[in-house]
Amino acid sequence: GGRMWETEDLVEVDTNFTSRVFAMLSPVVRDEMWDEHWLAFEAVSSSKKAVKLSRAQLAQDQTSLYRWATHARLERARNKPNEASKIYRVNLANANVGERRPGELELWWDWSEMEWLQDKVDDALQIVLMAIDVSSASPTDILRAKRAYDMSFKNDFSNDPMARVALVKLRALLELLSTNSLPSTLAIYNHHLQTPQFLHHTTEHEALVLSATLCAFHYSRTLANPCPPSILRDQATAAIKLYPGNTTLLGLFLESERGEKVWGRVRTAVSDVILQEDLKDDMKTEVSLARVLWAVWVESWEHGSYEQERVRNVLSKAINDHRLVDPITP
Repeated sequence: GGRMWETEDLVEVDTNFTSRVFAMLSPVVRDEMWDEHWLAFEAVSSSKKAVKLSRAQLAQDQTSLYRWATHARLERARNKPNEASKIYRVNLANANVGERRPGELELWWDWSEMEWLQDKVDDALQIVLMAIDVSSASPTDILRAKRAYDMSFKNDFSNDPMARVALVKLRALLELLSTNSLPSTLAIYNHHLQTPQFLHHTTEHEALVLSATLCAFHYSRTLANPCPPSILRDQATAAIKLYPGNTTLLGLFLESERGEKVWGRVRTAVSDVILQEDLKDDMKTEVSLARVLWAVWVESWEHGSYEQERVRNVLSKAINDHRLVDPITP
């Protein structure tokens, strides 16, 4: 899992005060997500403190798979995959496909992803198969597992949108591990992104778009598999056009262009995404101030005689753009 904050994000923050706010409101809010944010905040300054706090929370609620998933991610962030693996094994030992517990599919995904990112293909494949109650990795059983996953989507056993996201991610990873084909894996994602279960501009749709882009990034960059650069670039470009406010996707897009030495293409793509210059007026949506600032940042990235003029052009367009949510006044 990624980190919610980095050290530089807390430079001007009163961390002691913020920690006290989290601590005071935790028993009032009584929400796993709130506590997850709290742990993510503490992990920036002290991973040991975050782990200790997580253990204290687990002592009060040992049945929550969401809390166990958060604890495992903390161990992974401390570069202790063996500790995380123990958590996954214990909590998924008695999993029942017919009676999924809240957070179970997400836990299966976290475990399989961890093994995959360590390039332990066989272990990751075994976990993805176990998640659908298939014990063997024979070609016949792999085919049976794919059918079982596909049937799960048709049955729509879960009312939890994020559980469905995890299910798609597991099915896509099974495709990747069994075929070693990134295009066919992305096709799995794209198929589900077109279904009524994942409506555009919902949290689950954005999560799935991000997962598909991360999959392409990890396959080609993290694990350094042979792969045409255009696959990651095309996926990242399509993703950032869908969700231009997602800074993780923007980072992945810029990373996909790194080393290509075609900065004009980057500038054009970001202009299309941020200011939507490639769309007709009736198709354009509201533009936030943050998106304009991203456009300014991109223009100032390449130093040269035209830099200041390009920044002025972006700001001029923003000032005169009626779609700007947070108006800029000259």
